[in-house]
Amino acid sequence: MNIGKTSILLVFLFLHIFSYSQTSFFRNDSIRVIQGTDTLANAWTGGLNFCQFSEIDLNQDGIPDLFVFDRQGTNGGRVTTFLNKGIPNKVSYVNAPQYAAKFPHLQNWALLADYNCDGNADLFTYDTTHWLTYGAQSGIALYKNTSSAANGFGFTLASSLLFSNYGSSGILPLYVSPSDIPAIVDVDNDGDLDILTYSILTTYVEYHRNMTIEMYGTCDSLNGYVKSPYCYGQFADNGIVCGGYITENVGPAPCTVSAPPPPGTLATSSGGGLKHQGNCILCLKEEGNNNQDLVLGHYGCASVTGMRNTGTVDSAIFATPPDYSFPSYDVPVNLHVFSCGYLVDVNNDGNKDVLLGPNNQVEGQAEDFNSVDWYKNIGTNDSTVLHYQQNNFLQDQMIDVGEGAFPVLYPDQGDSLADLFIGNWGYFNAATSGVVPNIAFYKNTGTKTVPVFTLITRDYANLSTKNLHITQQYAPTFGDLNGDGLTDMVIGDFAGHLHYFQRSAAALDSFVYDSASFLSGMYVGMAATPQLIDLNRDGLLDLVVGNQLGEIYYYQNTGTPTSPAFSSTPVTRKLGNVKTARPGYSTGFAAPFFYNEAGSYKLIVGDEYGSLLKYGNIDGNLGGTFTLIDPLLAWIGEGERSVPYGYDINGDGLMDLFVGNFSGGVEFYEGSSALDIVENPSKPTFEFGLAPNPAASSVSLTITGFQTGEKYTLLITDVLGRIIVNTAITASISAVSLEGLADGVYLCGVYSGGSAVRHKLIVNK
Repeated sequence: MNIGKTSILLVFLFLHIFSYSQTSFFRNDSIRVIQGTDTLANAWTGGLNFCQFSEIDLNQDGIPDLFVFDRQGTNGGRVTTFLNKGIPNKVSYVNAPQYAAKFPHLQNWALLADYNCDGNADLFTYDTTHWLTYGAQSGIALYKNTSSAANGFGFTLASSLLFSNYGSSGILPLYVSPSDIPAIVDVDNDGDLDILTYSILTTYVEYHRNMTIEMYGTCDSLNGYVKSPYCYGQFADNGIVCGGYITENVGPAPCTVSAPPPPGTLATSSGGGLKHQGNCILCLKEEGNNNQDLVLGHYGCASVTGMRNTGTVDSAIFATPPDYSFPSYDVPVNLHVFSCGYLVDVNNDGNKDVLLGPNNQVEGQAEDFNSVDWYKNIGTNDSTVLHYQQNNFLQDQMIDVGEGAFPVLYPDQGDSLADLFIGNWGYFNAATSGVVPNIAFYKNTGTKTVPVFTLITRDYANLSTKNLHITQQYAPTFGDLNGDGLTDMVIGDFAGHLHYFQRSAAALDSFVYDSASFLSGMYVGMAATPQLIDLNRDGLLDLVVGNQLGEIYYYQNTGTPTSPAFSSTPVTRKLGNVKTARPGYSTGFAAPFFYNEAGSYKLIVGDEYGSLLKYGNIDGNLGGTFTLIDPLLAWIGEGERSVPYGYDINGDGLMDLFVGNFSGGVEFYEGSSALDIVENPSKPTFEFGLAPNPAASSVSLTITGFQTGEKYTLLITDVLGRIIVNTAITASISAVSLEGLADGVYLCGVYSGGSAVRHKLIVNK
């Protein structure tokens, strides 16, 4: 064995035996990432797939910032927020994750607009709470923007369900299909926000006029919506997919169906005929006449349709031939499937540009890191003229590896610096409209204390040339399985199989795929996410593998240091009785990462919902039940299917965390001493004090910035990370009993709205 090989082996073994002290984590975006000749401005943002965009002033500096909602997945969506530096005629967004956690849980769609004319953009979104009451109907929930200098940024629920007057059918929930995106805009120019949405049982657009100004003389009311009896604009969707799906001149006659079905009935239980499949509506002004023109997206269409209002503000008519390749005077929109547009002043020139993203949530339907179009408005806000700029807006400044991100760090080049490898679920394949999985390699070109990651290739080890017949997911893990001093690779795929790649030399393309290896008979269930680690501490690398069901399989290596051996049957399919699938759900997408902490193993596992769970009580208990230490580690929730990997990347002796998600990006969390004060990325609007401290039998907890109606949770953990106290806090001043706590040092944390503040508590009786 030569010196180079020995160095690589020793360094890699060090990764597995090094014991970190107990660590807390905080968001840190400071590590440089280089792609080509660019240093990425927002490298650790987390990726984008199926995005919706709105403007909002996050930090109340008078400059419109950017809200992005990625509707990826079936369990909700992911919010990303950017502060706008406001540099004239320049794109100047900076990732600001501290605001993202201030938004409520969102699903399907979310749009920001100022409903009460107070200058703050409020949140309109899909209603998730009333579907049982109203059958299959889908309504609108509204959150009021309550931001102020005194209270910071935030929302309160103004209405869990908006209603409209449907005429003879009465007052009913204002319907928006979960597959649609409505237009929320002042259609009649009277100062309040109207709503355009497709009818529940037809292919017409409904106009819900807001009569708040007329009825009350103010914007600040939610009781003024009245549905027009006529089909808006006198057009209909005729069901033809793309390139001709609009029927004009349907006449001013009343719509065939004027209201949703009665409460408690399903939409399919009444009414026949054609129903729309999924549409989105963008209003903009193109002709300087105050009329709202339309840009329509249609399910299954890569293009969008432009329609000119040749009528009036009060009586819209879209009778001229639609522009099915909008904007046909420039580069037409072509986003593979279900393109939808949003108005945002991207470059701070005072004109609203158009951003477009695919309005989908189906795996394999996002065009990787090229799924956000920017069309610059080279006209004015009243006479919009669009000019194509790019198809990777924001994405060109972040780590984005398509769909899914499985980060791993290890020193690949023999220089003792840990490089970053990111497997994915897949890159979009235009030829097949499917995906092709791969691994991106970012070489660490920095130092042991100041890492810098430089993208070398998106096709690590030339995997695309090896004809592996893996259709989705490369989840990699690395380790020297045959004792030759070279790091081998194991990849888990979405079909539930493991693939062994033996390394034959130090070069990047030196892996040899062994299809008949000792792993060939293993099946771990869908979405195999493996980790090589000596779990039973016998000197051999074992395999632990998470799967779609939310369970972890354990395969013990019963071979030798030079000849591994694994049974095709796992020691257990429910290691530690860990189950990340939540009650009532069949999937959990467990992504395990075991590591040494203070001399004993701990487990951090990612799940389908974007959370990280921490477990202990592992050593000597591989056949038992692990102890859940933290159900929401560091309050991290970075998007569907989180995948953690820990490594001390800056040489401070504390483990840092890299967290991948299904939007295709990675977030970085720096490790911090567990007894430090930690503020997570959503900067808290509150602080708390403990008195007395040290304390004996009880301690008084006082929260400054306490907001009635907000949920506050107190967690007290010991130095091993075990939760000792877990209780809700309902008042600004609370007495907390310390009964049962032994003398010592504890970590006292208060959590609210995605924020966390932690302080050291000393108990001395």
